[in-house]
Amino acid sequence: MKQKLYSLVILTSLFAITGFASINAAETTETTTQTEVTTTDSSKEVNTSSETVTSEDTTSVEETSTVAETTSTVVTTTAQSVSPVTAKNINKTIKVGKTYSIKKKLKINNLNLSNYSFVSSNNEIVTVANGIATGVKYGKATVTVRNKSNQIVAKINVKVKNSYTEQELKYLSSIIYCEARGECYAGKLAVGIVVLNRMKSDLYPDDMVSVIYQRGQFTPTRNGAMSKALAKYDNGKLSKKCIKAAKEVLNGRRSVNYKSNEYDLSNFLFFSRYVPRAKLRIQHHMFK
Repeated sequence: MKQKLYSLVILTSLFAITGFASINAAETTETTTQTEVTTTDSSKEVNTSSETVTSEDTTSVEETSTVAETTSTVVTTTAQSVSPVTAKNINKTIKVGKTYSIKKKLKINNLNLSNYSFVSSNNEIVTVANGIATGVKYGKATVTVRNKSNQIVAKINVKVKNSYTEQELKYLSSIIYCEARGECYAGKLAVGIVVLNRMKSDLYPDDMVSVIYQRGQFTPTRNGAMSKALAKYDNGKLSKKCIKAAKEVLNGRRSVNYKSNEYDLSNFLFFSRYVPRAKLRIQHHMFK
């Protein structure tokens, strides 16, 4: 009987120990599970934190990229902006009928010529074509040169001088007065052109006074009319139209407009009331 009771006590103790162990094991398992959950949650937090950091880094990179792009744009814009140009100021004197190469002075070649504009302040004094200025008549004019960006590259101050001396003007005006004071303006020009053409011809003297006073050529030099005309010029009483015609011829004019037709007299060496095989008649004079 005692033995059975002892065995029962032992079994009860074993069950108690086993149950306690099971409870401990369950608690341990639960603790472990909680630890795993906590660890997992922590990992999630860490991962979330890592993701957040990564997101911030990405945003930072994107912002940096945007700044870099903006900076690049600014740099590019600055590089493409037009640099200021210091305009050159050039003074040049030329004679009527003569030319001056502005493009050569500014070192502009023909390939780049279209990138520049040339504008004269007075086309009656100076004209410009293809970068070359031409003196038209006595006076002053400014040629403004601009580049493709409309910036002023240079200003050429051109002074145009007459292509003759005061003596040449005096004598040519006087012979025109003697020979053609009663003729129309085209007739006055034509007489002056013949005198200038003779100066350039090998058949006649090469200075005006010698051409006019050449033996047997101009009647006014023999009958005193030329001397009177010279005196009128000195006194300021000579016909202004004769002086104007002389200036035009001395400055290079070699054609006349008569009855709405333009005639080139560049090679004409003779005029008179009658000229055999004349090529042109202007009022009372024939020319060839």
